[in-house]
Amino acid sequence: MTISKFEYLKEGTTEKKPYELLIVNKDETHVNGIALNYLKPEEKEAVLALVMKYEEDLKPFMKSYRSFKKTGMILEEVKA
Repeated sequence: MTISKFEYLKEGTTEKKPYELLIVNKDETHVNGIALNYLKPEEKEAVLALVMKYEEDLKPFMKSYRSFKKTGMILEEVKA
């Protein structure tokens, strides 16, 4: 997972808000994730520890990792 630091300007406002976002999902128009700067320090630490464990546990299976262009995908069913 990726952590991105940025300022965000919400439509219709003039106030920029800083974010440190653990990106969970993104599409053509949105980036979604956990705003780490809104968590208590111990919560942030716990989230980052989970992410590190998750990534470590996945390492043996990364040999099957693939990347696909969205334009080539023919979706039959989308499962969450």
